[in-house]
Amino acid sequence: MNPSNDRLLLFDLDGTILYSKDAIFGAINLALLRFDLEPFSEDELIRHIRIPLEEKYRQRCGGDPKPLMAAFREEYLRTYRETTYIHRGMLTILDRVHEAPNPAVLVTLKEGAEAEQVVREMGLEKYFQAVYGSQNPAYRTKPSPEHMLYALSEFGVEAEKCAMVGDMRGDMLSARGAGITAIGVAWCLRSPAQLVEAGADFVATEPE
Repeated sequence: MNPSNDRLLLFDLDGTILYSKDAIFGAINLALLRFDLEPFSEDELIRHIRIPLEEKYRQRCGGDPKPLMAAFREEYLRTYRETTYIHRGMLTILDRVHEAPNPAVLVTLKEGAEAEQVVREMGLEKYFQAVYGSQNPAYRTKPSPEHMLYALSEFGVEAEKCAMVGDMRGDMLSARGAGITAIGVAWCLRSPAQLVEAGADFVATEPE
């Protein structure tokens, strides 16, 4: 990497930039229905959101969750554009970030190729110099600090000069563990109080 300066902005994708809850929850259940398994209620998915999807599927099917995970990705990429949109005000923020000298990257729990496809199809590609997704053997993903530390190492920047913007507990834990300023956004599933409890240094209730 060849950063333009010594700072880096890190963004989560789902819930932070994109409203994608309906698409993700819908695809989770469409995959279950393929295998004649009982779908989750929305309340179940929200209450157990910290449990990785692979583990949720393992508990539901009582066996190998890999076929369900593959079905989920297929269903998600087939249907996500029906209900996914960029949060109001976020394009204005991203335009301002894009005009600034600081590079910006995405740190997401989406699988890397899937994340890159969504970023491209949603017209977000120009805003980010890199996408760090899941299933990368180089690091453990959020809430591990390794996810963000890997991005910092690629750009050769120091943690105390960087900031992470995310909507979930795992984003805050990963940022704090890496020594990065943690900015929580409270327009998805977590309240300001929950984000502060998870370690947010600052909380935004609207993009502006």
